Amino acid sequence: MRALRLLLKPVILYHLLNMLVRSSSSSGRTEESIKSISQRFDLEIVFRLSLASKKLNGIACLEPCINLTDLDLSDNDITKIEGLGTLTELRRLNLSSNRIQKVENISELKKLESLKLQGNQISMSGLNISELCQLTALKALYFQNLDRTFPCPACSDKTYRNTILSKMPQLTNFDGERCPFSINYAAVSEEVRGFQLNPPPPRVVVIPDIEPWLKLESDDASSTSATTGTQELVTPEFVTKAEDVNKRLDNCHALAEVLREEISKCLSLLENQMPTPD
Repeated sequence: MRALRLLLKPVILYHLLNMLVRSSSSSGRTEESIKSISQRFDLEIVFRLSLASKKLNGIACLEPCINLTDLDLSDNDITKIEGLGTLTELRRLNLSSNRIQKVENISELKKLESLKLQGNQISMSGLNISELCQLTALKALYFQNLDRTFPCPACSDKTYRNTILSKMPQLTNFDGERCPFSINYAAVSEEVRGFQLNPPPPRVVVIPDIEPWLKLESDDASSTSATTGTQELVTPEFVTKAEDVNKRLDNCHALAEVLREEISKCLSLLENQMPTPD
């Protein structure tokens, strides 16, 4: 029995070590693997890193990436937000499609501008508004997509939207929608009101008179024809040229008529679009 135990010990140790290696790899990758993925020899010069769809169940080994600005950890099995405290230069963080239940451990990310958490298991109690409010630079926040796909459980709560917007007025993009606080509606309304009360003067459209030009061209052609007829015989070449001139004049008259109609339409359209004061 003792001999059997001695024989089994190396096998058991081997399997235990194997499990530890797999666990370490799946929890957050090693520093060497991150160097390989980012193709950088030093983690301090990694600025963008994508670990999406890597079957990770945790966040680890990212502490040396102190200059990281973009981090994508989407589509994994991460259950807890952790290990990001040193990433103080982070601007964009994507944690969508994981198994996170609570917003936590992100208060140090003072420069964070975009946070994506759609497709997680975050309820209203897990929103942790006090933690989110510390992200003063945050402009875009997602707990669901614009088309309402991949919503977190919190999104079904009636107070969800008002709770977020009332506490975070600096947001300009919430779940893909422009936030009402990002537009100064009072200023826009005042501007429209002023425009209605004091509309700008209508633009003066000067329509050139083309009749004199057409008449001049016609007179020139007639005089040329008369002069040529008295001085020399009318040749077939001259007749052809005269016909060509007359044809061009007819085309000019037709074009002038079309232009008159279009200008009339434009003037009518401008008059209809001008605002009328109350």
